Amino acid sequence: MNAHHSDANHNAYAYIINGRRNFAVRYDDDGEPRGSAGRPVLRVIQNKGLSNVVVVVMRYFGGIKLGYDGLVKAYGDAASLVIENAGVVEVYETERFEVAFPYTYC
Repeated sequence: MNAHHSDANHNAYAYIINGRRNFAVRYDDDGEPRGSAGRPVLRVIQNKGLSNVVVVVMRYFGGIKLGYDGLVKAYGDAASLVIENAGVVEVYETERFEVAFPYTYC
């Protein structure tokens, strides 16, 4: 974590990693009520059809309690805005190969 944000009260995250042999889907609420922070971030990633991505939402407590539904909305909205502002880069796996055959087959 960046030292600049070390005083954040919560650092909720979610990620989806796809690989040839590995697949991981995880989220963490970092002390928020269960399912109110990391899960909404994960839902945004899934709804946008993204993979090989991690999104972290840092929250500073400002003295107003949001309640469960308020937290779900705040974390989901923040994740959506982060992805929109960061943009999405599409990466395609490719393999290079060569096919050789006699000229008579042309």
